[in-house]
Amino acid sequence: MNLSIRLIDLRGKKMKDKISFIFDTETNGLNNCSVLSISFIISQYDKVLAKETRYYFAKESYNKKAIKVNGLTKEVIKSKRKGCSYPLYFEDDYNWLVDIMKKYRVNNIVAHNTNFDIKFLPRQIKEKIEDNTYSIYCTMKNNSKFVGIKKGNRYKYPSLSEACKAYGINFDDNEAHSSEYDTLKAYELFVATMK
Repeated sequence: MNLSIRLIDLRGKKMKDKISFIFDTETNGLNNCSVLSISFIISQYDKVLAKETRYYFAKESYNKKAIKVNGLTKEVIKSKRKGCSYPLYFEDDYNWLVDIMKKYRVNNIVAHNTNFDIKFLPRQIKEKIEDNTYSIYCTMKNNSKFVGIKKGNRYKYPSLSEACKAYGINFDDNEAHSSEYDTLKAYELFVATMK
């Protein structure tokens, strides 16, 4: 499915009406791989309505390079899932995510690198992006000029830590690459950007 992602400017009165799904995934690679964890915060502007993190096992062999970054070995995931009854694999839990977004009437999707993270979302959500039911806001692309790191004759897309630091948002590099922490920081960055 080819998603043509639009960058939109949500500043002003309309932003206060948007219900945003701010999220991050940790995956077992870059393409055609399992989601190992997903975290989200649903908010209306700066008011948090819901938040959650879930962990899943990989269906394919664990990718050593990805695990080195996110630390989500099979044993870590097993420990994080202790007492959880949701499905073992992300694609078996799609209905939960679709239902949560319906329940809160989400109409805006936010991530620090939307082009990467949305490709792992269920088809039903991608279709709503394509038909403009959900708007998209990428905190990475929309903050490149503000962060101001030059790359040749243009601005570089900032990492989450670079963007947070430019806004004066505390960022602990040791906590990075956890879907829960990165979602929290993307939320704080999104709110700071809107203000």
